[in-house]
Amino acid sequence: MNALIVVYRESFEALLIVGLLWSFLNRQSADKRGYQALLVGALGGLVLALGLGVFINQAESEFEGLALEIFQLAMLVLAVVLMTHMCIWMRKHARTLKSELESGAQQALSTGRFWSLTLLTMIAVAREGSETVIFLYGLWMESVEKSQTGAFIGLSFAGLVLGVVTWYAFQHGFKAFSQRTYFTVSTALLFVTAGSLVVAIARKVISLGWIEVGTEPAWNSEALLSDQHPVGSFLNLLTGYHAQPAIFVVLVYAAYWAVAVTLYRQAGQPATVRAS
Repeated sequence: MNALIVVYRESFEALLIVGLLWSFLNRQSADKRGYQALLVGALGGLVLALGLGVFINQAESEFEGLALEIFQLAMLVLAVVLMTHMCIWMRKHARTLKSELESGAQQALSTGRFWSLTLLTMIAVAREGSETVIFLYGLWMESVEKSQTGAFIGLSFAGLVLGVVTWYAFQHGFKAFSQRTYFTVSTALLFVTAGSLVVAIARKVISLGWIEVGTEPAWNSEALLSDQHPVGSFLNLLTGYHAQPAIFVVLVYAAYWAVAVTLYRQAGQPATVRAS
């Protein structure tokens, strides 16, 4: 489920960026060099993201034993940080994203420096693609641990299809889709996904023996909702739920949500309020 959420959100955002720039070029009656620059930038961004995926895969193959465990833990931490940062960044810039992109594109057209439009598009697409690679790497490790690689691949593909369908709906002005509602709901789901990775990080720290305090269960909710129950299994897949979570896991999870909610609320405030 988390793979679907991540690919859905990231693929939609990448298409949204390219679509905004394409629409801007149409309104400006730009010549074909503008469209070529846009397409080259989009393809370049995808190549960079794929290159990062190859690099991570190659780097992982160079480690084994404890070094591999530390590498995987570091990638999980990076995924959580980037996922949280992306939600907060979008909270700050969602209203101005279109104007910022169009401003950069307008400058490229007015000066005739089409390479700058290529660079603008490449950076935007590469950012979304690179985030997807890192997020999916963390989720892939979870799916391997739970023997759910088939579901992971299927849900990732479904997320891509849904992202394209949603983008198409926005492009054609379907009133059933509200951009504000979409970003609010998808951001909440991304925070939940990040929280599930936080649980995986805390559990990995315990399994590595790096902490001995707080490893005992905080509670036992087996009688209420066991890990094997369909609902419990779904919550485990989505949020990292366990009927007998360690105290350390609960504390780390709670701390993450406290920090994430605080930063997200601050990001929604006017700049003058944040500064004060």
